[in-house]
Amino acid sequence: MAAAWQSPVDDPEIHSSTPYFQDYDVLVSHEAALPLTGIEQLANKTIHVVSGSRQEEALRELSSEFPEMIIVGSHKRRELDLLEGVATQRLEATLVNNAAFNIGNNFYPELQDALKIDAARPIVWLFSPGVDPELIARADAFLERTQKNGEMDRLKDRYFGHVKRLTEADSIRFIERMHSVLKPYRPPFSRGSDANRNRLAAAGGGRLPGIPVGSAGDQSNRRARHNDADRGYCRPAGRQQPARCSAKHQCRSPVHP
Repeated sequence: MAAAWQSPVDDPEIHSSTPYFQDYDVLVSHEAALPLTGIEQLANKTIHVVSGSRQEEALRELSSEFPEMIIVGSHKRRELDLLEGVATQRLEATLVNNAAFNIGNNFYPELQDALKIDAARPIVWLFSPGVDPELIARADAFLERTQKNGEMDRLKDRYFGHVKRLTEADSIRFIERMHSVLKPYRPPFSRGSDANRNRLAAAGGGRLPGIPVGSAGDQSNRRARHNDADRGYCRPAGRQQPARCSAKHQCRSPVHP
C-alpha cells in the first residue's frame, strides 16, 4: 500500500507524501585508494551496486558518457554488504545513498565518500495506485506534525546524529569495545535464544508454530534441533512424542528437568 524512503516518481498514479528527508548518492572507495576529484574519473572503474536499485539506474545513464566504466549489479548483496566489501578491499568501489554510507562508516571507518554523484533529492512515502486519499492526507498531516514539534529532528539525530558527533577514533573505539565488552554477554543471550526456541518448538509439536512440515523453515528447525543436541540440549517434548536427549551429552536444556 505504501513504501518508505523513496523518491518521487513520474508515474501519475503513484502518489507521494510530503518530503521528510533529503538524500543523494555517493561513490564510496577505500581510504587507501587515490581520491576522485571529478566524475570523468569513473572511466575504467569497477563499481558495484544493488541490482535494480536507483544507483544502478544512475550508473547506466552515465555509462553512455563513460563506456569504459564497469557496472556490477548484485542480487544477493545489500548496501551494507557492498560497503563491507570495499572496506576489506575485495571490491574497488560502490555507489550507495549517503544514509547507508553514514551508517556503514560507523562500522568501517576506512571507507571514504569519494565522490557525490548527483544532486540532493527529496525522500517521501510512495502510495500505490487507488489508495484512499484520506490515508495520504493523514500521512502528510503526520509528517508535517512531526516536523513542527521536533520529533522528526529527534529521529534524524537518533539514527544519523553520530555522523556529526563521532570522529574516526570514536568509530574505532566503538568497534573494539563491541568485541571486547559485549563478548562476555553473548553466551547468556544464546542460551536465552535456545530456551525460547525450545519452548516454541514444544508448543508447536516439535517445530515452530505456523511452519508447515517439509518447508524450508521446517528443515532449518530440524538443523537447529540437531545443533542443540550437539551442544548438549535435549529435544523438548511435543504433542505426539516425549522429550529425548542426545546420547552423547548430559542434558543441559533449561526446559527439560
